[in-house]
Amino acid sequence: MNKEQLKIYKWFARIFALAILLLGTPFYFGYGNPLPFVNPEYTLA
Repeated sequence: MNKEQLKIYKWFARIFALAILLLGTPFYFGYGNPLPFVNPEYTLA
């Protein structure tokens, strides 16, 4: 594997990780309580 291919793979990994963070964070915080089982009074019903 040459240096140019390695550079492309690194940039692909960076962009992919950023996309996962940008798409996952709203879902994580969108449910109101990111750690629902910390509060024992919190129920799913």
